[in-house]
Amino acid sequence: MKKMFIAFAMFMSCSLMMWAKGVVPTRFDERMDLMAVIWRMAGAREYNQCTISPYVNSVDSTFKPFASHEAIALAKRYMKKNGVGYDAVASMAAHLKLTDEGTFTIDEDIASDIDDRWTTAMQKEFIIALNDFYKMTGFHKWFVENEPIQKQCLYAFSEISGNIDLDWFAQTFDSGDANFNIILCPLAGMNNYGISTRHSDGTNVLSPVISCSKYDNGAISYESEEVLPIVIHEFCHAYCNPIIDKRWNSIAKKAEEAFRIKKRILSQQAYVTAKIMMYETLVRTSVIRYEQQHNSNTDVWQLIDKEEELGFILVGDILKAWNQSHTSNPGDILTESINDFSTEAYWAKVAEEEKRSVHYTCNITDGEKNVAPGDFTFTITFDREMEPGISIGQTEFDFPEFKSYSWSEDAKTLSIVFHFEPNHTYGLVILGKQFAGKDGNRSTEKTICFETGK
Repeated sequence: MKKMFIAFAMFMSCSLMMWAKGVVPTRFDERMDLMAVIWRMAGAREYNQCTISPYVNSVDSTFKPFASHEAIALAKRYMKKNGVGYDAVASMAAHLKLTDEGTFTIDEDIASDIDDRWTTAMQKEFIIALNDFYKMTGFHKWFVENEPIQKQCLYAFSEISGNIDLDWFAQTFDSGDANFNIILCPLAGMNNYGISTRHSDGTNVLSPVISCSKYDNGAISYESEEVLPIVIHEFCHAYCNPIIDKRWNSIAKKAEEAFRIKKRILSQQAYVTAKIMMYETLVRTSVIRYEQQHNSNTDVWQLIDKEEELGFILVGDILKAWNQSHTSNPGDILTESINDFSTEAYWAKVAEEEKRSVHYTCNITDGEKNVAPGDFTFTITFDREMEPGISIGQTEFDFPEFKSYSWSEDAKTLSIVFHFEPNHTYGLVILGKQFAGKDGNRSTEKTICFETGK
């Protein structure tokens, strides 16, 4: 996600930190939870996906009586008018400082700007409402009372925080010393945000906000294979974004060409400009490079294919140039590898792959209207025998309620039972390369957005 900045506020986290030799300090941050609660109460979808039900129940029972508070009303207005959500919420949290008087102000020590979705007028207006919400709701008391759940999260995360090769960042990005720590925020739902701090005295602190917890029968967990790459990803943003900024003028033309090719799928993931796409591209390339250097069994081409499915079609070119060079820093090879990109060569490659790829049809088409509500069997019929499995992704529209799936006896038709609500817009992505034929060839990606009838 977009890089943000955060003040290292010890007053909020001393009792919740985990320190150990070789372990990245991990903590909860009261400012982040405060902003997440307000946006949850304002109805932001991204802050309403927490899986830890006791934490959610505690939030809702404590703060729903304040649903009409000015801070929540402002959050609703900012979401609608300025698109203040996701990382912009965390950006404001990152800039908050609690004064000795127990009120929040903008921390002047951070040598950065708040996300540009926050105008100066909005900042001043919101701080007043935020302080009133903080005092009126007794937020600090709630935060302290929920320390047992927070400690469960920290304990569950400890295995991951102890398995990060911090030296790799210094060696790869010529970054010198950096202060690494991690903020856990289950209220961020399915989202994680890369955060770095450049203080006025030059101190550099990397503090990604990590959510992605799982909750099952009272147990909180973080799956290492899934979460560790996310943490590496978010740490990389602090280094990769400045590399792109420094070289943007020399790569902008080719980056814009690549972005236009995949604009739709990238925009659906909130990567709405070529520059944001390049931030993510270099970060995702760096994560593959990290995995490649730490696990000899890494299937690099599978990881590249996965990124290309998501619209990041320059990852393979950058990684190839990086691996073939004698430098560890991707910035040294970035301009040349990007400017070698050819739209014509890309489409020629796609055409060649299309000849070999698995083809399929669906019983709902993209843009279809008046699809029958209720239980609906969505079918994907392939042109050859397939390896059984299922891989369906999300779009910016709601994902339908999943009920079950099955394959036909000849392994050519996948049937997925969804439940559709009436008068609703849904979207899903058939992640084509995850569907493999018995002959080893794979399918292509398809996005289907549709509307149900009355």
